[in-house]
Amino acid sequence: MEKKKSKALITFCHYMNTFNNLKIGMMANLTIMVVSLSAFTGCRSVQADYTNKVRNEFSVQPVLPEEPLTEKDIAHLPLSVRKYIEYSGAIGRNKPQNVHITFDAKMVSKPGAAHMIATSEQYNFLAHLPGFF
Repeated sequence: MEKKKSKALITFCHYMNTFNNLKIGMMANLTIMVVSLSAFTGCRSVQADYTNKVRNEFSVQPVLPEEPLTEKDIAHLPLSVRKYIEYSGAIGRNKPQNVHITFDAKMVSKPGAAHMIATSEQYNFLAHLPGFF
């Protein structure tokens, strides 16, 4: 009977030791999962915040009546800027009320590293001047 008790105790201790090792591994995996989810959710939160700000700005910006750009509107600008505006064909076209620009880029983290492809989007509102980039 004594041998059975000691064998049971050894088996119990073995399982408890194995369980403790499993607990440590499980805690490490849970920590990695929580950190990964936090990082992913954090990025999504920044994107959602940006999208909400842009959507809100479109809803509060006044829509001004369309008005063509005239020579008089640009008379105060330097000659080279006036020439560029005239050359671009903007004279006689409606004045912009907002601007949306999308940039495609290749970035590197260090010299010689592989390129990372990136896209950036920028909104500028001209009635009041918040810019989201």
